[in-house]
Amino acid sequence: MKTIPRLSNDLMDGKRPITEHIHEIQSHLVNITLLIGAVISVPALIASCFHATEFGWNTIVFVQIGCAALVWVSTLWRHRWSLRTRILFMLLITSLLGTGGLMTYGLIGGDWFWFLLGSMLATVFLGLRYGFAYLAGSLAIMVLIGTGICLKALAIDLNHEAFVLAPSSWIVLIFGGLVFLFAILMPIGILQKGLMDALGIVHQQALDLRTANDRLQEEIHERRQADEHLRESQERYRTLAEASPDSIYMFDTSGAFRFVNEPGARMVGRTPEEMIGLRQEDVFPPEQAQQHTTTVQHVLNTGESMAVEGWVSLPDGEHWFDTRIVPVKGADGKPAAILGISRDITERKLAEKRLQESQERYALAEKAAKIGVWDWNMLTDQLQWSVSIEPVFGFKPGEFHGTIDAFYECVHPEDRKHVRDAVQATLERQEEYNTEHRIVWPDGTVRWLQEKGDVYRDEQGQPTRMLGVVLDITHRKSLENALLESEERFRAIADYTYDWEEWIGPDGRPLWINPGGERLIGYTREECLAMPGYPLALIHEEDRPLADRYFREALEGSSENNIPLRICRKDGSLVHTLVSWQPIHDRQGRFLGCRSSIRDVTELRRVEADRARLREQLHNAQKMEAVGKLASGIAHDFQNLLAVIKIHADLLGRAVAGQDAAVELLQVIREVAEQAKGMVQSLLMLSRAVPVEKKPVELTRVVHNFSNMLRTTLPASIDVVNEFEPDSPAWISADVTELQQILMNLALNARDAMPEGGCLRIAVSSVPAVEMPDRLAPDTSNSSWACIKVSDNGRGIPAEIRSRIFEPFFSTKPRDKGTGLGLAVVHGIVEDHEGSMHVDSHVNSGTTFTIYLPQLESEEVSAEFPSIASISTESSGIILLAEDNWYLGNEIASLLRYTGHRVIRAEDGVSLLEEVRQYRGKVCLLVLDSDLPENGGYEVLRHLREAGDDTPAVILTDLDETTEQGAPDDNTILLRKPFAQEELIRLIDKLLHHDTSHPELL
Repeated sequence: MKTIPRLSNDLMDGKRPITEHIHEIQSHLVNITLLIGAVISVPALIASCFHATEFGWNTIVFVQIGCAALVWVSTLWRHRWSLRTRILFMLLITSLLGTGGLMTYGLIGGDWFWFLLGSMLATVFLGLRYGFAYLAGSLAIMVLIGTGICLKALAIDLNHEAFVLAPSSWIVLIFGGLVFLFAILMPIGILQKGLMDALGIVHQQALDLRTANDRLQEEIHERRQADEHLRESQERYRTLAEASPDSIYMFDTSGAFRFVNEPGARMVGRTPEEMIGLRQEDVFPPEQAQQHTTTVQHVLNTGESMAVEGWVSLPDGEHWFDTRIVPVKGADGKPAAILGISRDITERKLAEKRLQESQERYALAEKAAKIGVWDWNMLTDQLQWSVSIEPVFGFKPGEFHGTIDAFYECVHPEDRKHVRDAVQATLERQEEYNTEHRIVWPDGTVRWLQEKGDVYRDEQGQPTRMLGVVLDITHRKSLENALLESEERFRAIADYTYDWEEWIGPDGRPLWINPGGERLIGYTREECLAMPGYPLALIHEEDRPLADRYFREALEGSSENNIPLRICRKDGSLVHTLVSWQPIHDRQGRFLGCRSSIRDVTELRRVEADRARLREQLHNAQKMEAVGKLASGIAHDFQNLLAVIKIHADLLGRAVAGQDAAVELLQVIREVAEQAKGMVQSLLMLSRAVPVEKKPVELTRVVHNFSNMLRTTLPASIDVVNEFEPDSPAWISADVTELQQILMNLALNARDAMPEGGCLRIAVSSVPAVEMPDRLAPDTSNSSWACIKVSDNGRGIPAEIRSRIFEPFFSTKPRDKGTGLGLAVVHGIVEDHEGSMHVDSHVNSGTTFTIYLPQLESEEVSAEFPSIASISTESSGIILLAEDNWYLGNEIASLLRYTGHRVIRAEDGVSLLEEVRQYRGKVCLLVLDSDLPENGGYEVLRHLREAGDDTPAVILTDLDETTEQGAPDDNTILLRKPFAQEELIRLIDKLLHHDTSHPELL
């Protein structure tokens, strides 16, 4: 019984092969059958023994042979047994039957030895075949039970010779046999049931195992095929990777390249072999390499693939790439490598951008165009509009009543008949429906529409349906109207512009010329069209080759702008122009000719020349201004020295009065000092305007003295000749320095005109007003004019430049030989003295400059020059003198004391203010220098005036200060350095006697 559970456990555990279990079960079935046969044969033998006397031994043998035959036959169903197995099994049964006979003999004969010997032999035989412990134990139990029952029944008759069972014994014997048989059959039934269950399980397991085996075989086959496919796939993928235009590469977890296909390596200018082992930073710029490394690290950390787009700097420029980063996982499920696929999408990006721009333009155009679709069913007279068409007619969605009459109601009344006729013509004559008309919106707005449509007809050719589109062309109509107006305006502009505009055809002949061209060149349009070689025939012959080259290039389609050309007008004059040619093409790009625009720049050229000349003049003026500023820096000290010289000359003149030789020498000193003063003034005039100090002068004396200086200045080859009227002095009101400036500039020009030497003649005369030429007499109130003529016998002045010689900075000399200001300064001085000037010159015959200046009357001269003896020398107060130059201050103090004044000197402005406070009420006059240390003269005078002190004052000033600030009040006079003693004494006399008619500046 333990065999069944063991078999079940072995089957469930799978420790033994299923075939072994099946063979074992079959063996046990055979053994059970043999056991049943043996058990049946034993009682049969016993029963035959009990009736041996009746049936004899033959019966017993027969029963045994029958039982053996039964067992032998039962072995035949074991068709898998071999013949040898069957023979051995039959011998075994026979042996068991023999042992059964021995046991029967022992029982019948009452010899327990034979019974036990048969039992032992049977047990040994069965144990040798099926396992001694198993079958021997079972047989022993069953035999003992059966034997015990039988013995119990036979116990009373064992000693009888004739063994005959009583009826009761037969009953007990039969009962014991039944028990014996039940004991045998019950475990056999249980075993059979368990065996059948086990066989069912085994059968199912066998089927499952067979199915599993088949499946396993299929899986093995499939795995082999998968391995084959994998090898094929790997080969295909490798071929695909090598042949793919995309960049395919693989990194390890450290970021180094382990595989790169040919396109990927070529992308960065390397080979696949060179890429192995490189890292991102070895291939790409640092910023991009950092971005790539961050992306790869993210994929390694998350184990998820990523798709990125971005630009990459390559040797041939920047490219856009679409990159897919995929983790390649190992056996542990973690990323072991990174696979990357990059596709160059630069063209796609550009195409997407262009597509997006195109779509935006299309959407804007569709929205702006306001296009709608309509469908007219003539059978039902229903007119259907698209959603976008209602806004075109000014309706809200759903407001339009879909009939053709409703449409006609929307059409402008003036266009309604035109639209009906167009529809009717399309229906009847199969003409194209294409019309433009106006509509009126519900709010009264008028819009323009364009409609196009087509007619659908039935088999008989009758119209059944009309389909079309409508387009709002209000804006286009506005543009067309605006274009017409613009064309009119531009035509008017072209007609009335002063530029020469023309359209030249591809053959070089003019197609259109505006009136401005006719005005510019003097030829009419017809004359231009008939002119051979037009327009090059109008170009100056020197400019014609240049114009011909540019004109031919313009006819070939190039653009030429602002080409300077000279054009000959019909009257023979030349016009400076700027010519431009622009090609004209139609919408298909065909060359239609060129536009010619010609602008008269003659005046512009003259202005540009004047501008260049003025720029040169400005440059020269700036240079002279710099010289003047340098001169003004030394003027103050130089004037102080001149003032000392003049005062000493005056004092010496009084001391040597009556000594003619000494007086003459002192006069020379005075004149030289006056000339030096004029030179300082001339230098200062270079930097700023200096008010002219006009006073009565005797012109003959000034010219005579200056001529003496010229003789020592000009070359010895030039003779200086004076011509004066005897006993006829010419007094004028003038600035001596400027008179000398006139003579000097004219003398220098004469010197340059006579490089080989010659004669310079200076004449002075008086001319009555009645003898003055009308063109040279600006003021007829003067009764007489002083005339100065400066003549030379040099090269003369050409007539073409004679009218320009007085222009500032005009010069015919080289740049380093003259400034062009000499005659301009002379002309300006003459006009400032209310005079006039004239030049008479002929080439190689010399030049004569004639200057006329107003002449003073004798009364004006005597009033202007009182004698020093008439000046009062009485003074009732103190004169405070402040002059920083010791020599000049000492001489002024001596002069004032000589004229009877009490003088107190101060060294600077502060000490002067102290002296004023100390002698308050006693000071009658202040004489102070404008440039004092510790507060200048103007500053000291301002303090005194603010304090209420109105003491008269004389400020000794330099020439360059007079233009910056004048006399601060009526009690103050400015006196320029250097000055004569008569001037200082005369001013002091006027101030002390409160004569307010004094000039502000002397």
